[in-house]
Amino acid sequence: MSILLRVEREPGHPPIELGDGKITGYSYTNTSPADFLAKAYNVVHSIQIRGEIPLRLLPPVEKDADNSNTLYAWALTEYRPDNGYYRTVTLRIVRQEKTIREVKFTHAYVHVYQEQVNGLKGVLEFELVVRQKKDQLDNIRFGLVEAQPNVVENKGKRVTAAAHAPKIENWESNNRSKSKLFLYPVDNLLKYVEPLDKTDEEDKKLPLQIQDEINWCKQLWEQQELQNIKKEIHTVANFLREIGKSGDDYAVLRLKTFIPSETLYLLDNVFEGTGDGRDFNVDATSNRTVQYSVINFSNKQMYNFNYTGKSHQTHPYKKEKTVNNDGMYVSYSLEEGIFKLTASLSSGNPIAPIAKIDYNININIDPDNKTYKYEGTTDGFPAYECYIRRKDGKYKRMFNTPPLTPMGAEYLVDGYGDMKIQGEGSF
Repeated sequence: MSILLRVEREPGHPPIELGDGKITGYSYTNTSPADFLAKAYNVVHSIQIRGEIPLRLLPPVEKDADNSNTLYAWALTEYRPDNGYYRTVTLRIVRQEKTIREVKFTHAYVHVYQEQVNGLKGVLEFELVVRQKKDQLDNIRFGLVEAQPNVVENKGKRVTAAAHAPKIENWESNNRSKSKLFLYPVDNLLKYVEPLDKTDEEDKKLPLQIQDEINWCKQLWEQQELQNIKKEIHTVANFLREIGKSGDDYAVLRLKTFIPSETLYLLDNVFEGTGDGRDFNVDATSNRTVQYSVINFSNKQMYNFNYTGKSHQTHPYKKEKTVNNDGMYVSYSLEEGIFKLTASLSSGNPIAPIAKIDYNININIDPDNKTYKYEGTTDGFPAYECYIRRKDGKYKRMFNTPPLTPMGAEYLVDGYGDMKIQGEGSF
């Protein structure tokens, strides 16, 4: 039996093709929103692929070399129109020259990618998770047969094509230092299928700090209209419940963007909208975006949700809309006791798509020494704020970055007004 992967982009670019034993495992996941009791309209479809590529087959890193047809380059691709961000991914399982499984995502994007070098085996080990663009879910193909209703309605079903595939192990150098990378845990914590505000009496038995965090998540849950984001918030709330019951050590990060002014002008007499009308505030729930992460230091797990606020246009006519969170992710790794997060965002105003907030920020957290470091790049607009809180502690401001000018929406243009931020502190 063999597993074959093919990743295609627009004509004129060679596809990525991996076979001949390079793919060691494959999983397909289909998950519906938590608060649906029947068939959902916005199911999340994911493909997870694990593999090993001999180091001798990797292209060299050279100044003029074109490595755009590698998984690594695709994972680094930021969303731009027609730049290969969305690609066609076909996964086939072949036994005795006959296809026994085939899944095809026509508009796939990289949700999570990780790789590490195994020097003893001389291979690059990788794990790739791709998802289908949400407005293209109907175009997912399963073999030569159209997707049947029962395929869509199975909530959280997971099909593993290579149950005995070798798990990626840690590579140890001569000094015995260890580096382990984590994907988001896929186990379903959604035991509360009712809306987040319908909690039971057990919540009142949780530590007050955990109750505060769940209540803050509840406020965002109530404001949000997109079911996939509501589900992410619900998952994190349940993760907080598990931490509260176990007594584990943990930290919470709130990374938010907001428009300080009450009114937003993109172009005079062309577009006018509403801002958040506030100053820096860790507890404020009026935001353009929120990346909320919870790290359990005791069992080394991390969950997060990516939230987008509703945009309001007031001129030339009234309109409101919420953009999805496809352009937001938080990746997570653990190296020598340091918890490393990379928070990335490329989120556009759904009413005025040119107004896109972009940032990429690396955050290192040392729980033993109770310190953190961060560095990255943000746009010159809007305002950025990040806070960290540890078990039994109060929120510590990590950074507050105001916009370059109060009405500096022009700084959302890529490359114009970009700012570098860095700093460190204790918590």
